[in-house]
Amino acid sequence: MELRQLHCFAATAELLNFTRAAEQLRIAQPALSRQIRKLEAELGAALLERDSRRVALTPTGAAFLEDVREILDLVQAAEARVKRRRLEARGSLRLGFAPLLAGELVAALLKALKERGVKTKLELRDLSNREILSGIRERTLDAALLPASAVPRNRLYVMTKLSSHGLEVAIPKDHPLAKRKVIHVRDIAYENLVGYQKNEYSDYWNLLQEVFVEAGLTLVIGGEFDSGNSLIAAVQGGEGVAIIPANINKASFPDLVFRPLSGAKHTVEIGLLHHRDMPRELATALRTTCLEIVHSGKPR
Repeated sequence: MELRQLHCFAATAELLNFTRAAEQLRIAQPALSRQIRKLEAELGAALLERDSRRVALTPTGAAFLEDVREILDLVQAAEARVKRRRLEARGSLRLGFAPLLAGELVAALLKALKERGVKTKLELRDLSNREILSGIRERTLDAALLPASAVPRNRLYVMTKLSSHGLEVAIPKDHPLAKRKVIHVRDIAYENLVGYQKNEYSDYWNLLQEVFVEAGLTLVIGGEFDSGNSLIAAVQGGEGVAIIPANINKASFPDLVFRPLSGAKHTVEIGLLHHRDMPRELATALRTTCLEIVHSGKPR
């Protein structure tokens, strides 16, 4: 009996759907079915009843599922203890973030943790949302600051929402729209709208899609960029206009104007994401410090 067989059985038993279980485990459905058949053969008992319409647990399978959950919980706890000790021994915490979105918050966080006497050193990684999620999943990152909407639900992670921000339009100072105090979505429907790369920031694209659909318009992106800094540089260079969260440091871009986007009810929530097994004292210090910085009215 192998752990991967138990994972396959547990996922299928809880979802009662081979396709969804295979997607959750990121394996092919035939491979999932083989693992469960092999497990049943080794146990000499049917665990699942399946036909073309439904999947159900047998009485033996239901009882076995309780034991499997306990086994997997013990394995997870053991892994967490090892990883927690490795983090403590390393004495550093790898934090992913996007400078345009959370750069000021990170700077304030570094200063505040030092003042509090927190000895753990922060290793900063400038990454896209996709790279951050990949780093968290593969444990090359311990924590991250990113839009909460980018994070899938996962019981292994802790997400603390820090602040919520409306949307603004970044425009060159000499652009005709710069004279307006507020810009409606329809005002930029025929402008060259530039944005983040879709494969790196899918949550951003989903947000813009919702904004345009609600306004009865079709979203067209005229240029894609791999970071906030390159996106702003494109606007500065006259490549187009961009919709961004309202929390960026506008003083850093004197050649641009930023106008509130009306006709859009959506907001961007910035959150702190970390592994559930992060040492408690460090996790508490990280979350508390971030919340205090945001609530004090300092960098958002």
